[in-house]
Amino acid sequence: MTRYFVFGVGALILIKLLAPEGLREITGMVQPPVQLTLTKYLIENGYYVNVQNLSDKTLVNVTVTYLWQGNSKDQWVGILDPWESMTIDPDREGIRVQKNEHIRVSSDGYVPKTIETNTLINQ
Repeated sequence: MTRYFVFGVGALILIKLLAPEGLREITGMVQPPVQLTLTKYLIENGYYVNVQNLSDKTLVNVTVTYLWQGNSKDQWVGILDPWESMTIDPDREGIRVQKNEHIRVSSDGYVPKTIETNTLINQ
């Protein structure tokens, strides 16, 4: 009995790690359905971060993490209702979004989504 239990747990772990995208949604291994865009500051160098929920589900405990040169800083967004957009100012956390950095978005029930700032700045 114990042998079958261990085998079953091992099989579930392998399915989670190797599953195709459709199955990952079932097991919760999907990134949050958000779109990130940047809006350039008018006077100073840097960007506002726009986070949009692209789903019909409410996203809970949304957090944006700025990653640069081995450092990281979190900025809590909170709840994003379906299709809601929110603009946040990284400067409130003492951060200036620049090229060659990364922004990570996380939300309860999803694996974090990380985007290079260069791809957002060059849009």
